[in-house]
Amino acid sequence: MGLLNIIDRLKIRLAWQREYRRIYTELDSYTQREMKADLGLSRSDIPKIAAMAADQHIDRFVRPQPALQWVWPDRDDRRLAHS
Repeated sequence: MGLLNIIDRLKIRLAWQREYRRIYTELDSYTQREMKADLGLSRSDIPKIAAMAADQHIDRFVRPQPALQWVWPDRDDRRLAHS
């Protein structure tokens, strides 16, 4: 793994973290009532939803760029790695 590969991984990871924090902060700003009544969610759902949204954000960026696809494996591959 060369230096450029490490830099690509870091850039993608930082982009994922920014998107995760953005979604997490937005959902966390809702009141408990808004979460439950309007969205049908509880506070414990926020991390999972933020992670899924960040994954989708990065997937849209990486898929059109074949040179970066090795840096960000398919969602199924990531799920297997976390099991």
